[in-house]
Amino acid sequence: MKKSTILFMLFISTALVFTSCKKDEEQSEKERVTVLLTSGKWYYQSFNTSRCFNEDSYWEFKSDGSVIDTWNFEGSSRFLGSSRNLTYTVSEDGKSITLISTAANSSTNTYNLTITSINASELKFSINYSSGTSDNVVLAKTALDCVPF
Repeated sequence: MKKSTILFMLFISTALVFTSCKKDEEQSEKERVTVLLTSGKWYYQSFNTSRCFNEDSYWEFKSDGSVIDTWNFEGSSRFLGSSRNLTYTVSEDGKSITLISTAANSSTNTYNLTITSINASELKFSINYSSGTSDNVVLAKTALDCVPF
């Protein structure tokens, strides 16, 4: 009797461990993407067909849900991080990001970013606009050293 009770308790303990691990796995993709996003600056490599960017052109995802987006697009400086407030959320499956942009006049725009791929050195996504158009973006952990024409 004592032996069967011990075996039963061992079975229950094992079942609880595997059940709790499964729940962690369901959340792990969102957590994995968030950890990668918040690992520092992501420098522009390309935005559609434009490929001339430098170290002033980056996105920085913060752990508090804010985003800094600055860029020097082929010689035309625009520091968007200072002119609008950006916040983000990662979807549960880690495949998309909702980006909310609030301008100084309190108007807001919401953008859906579909993640094509993400790893420790590169992030690829498309920005989907309400008009039905999209832009393809490639960011990396190293800045390009580009001199515009």
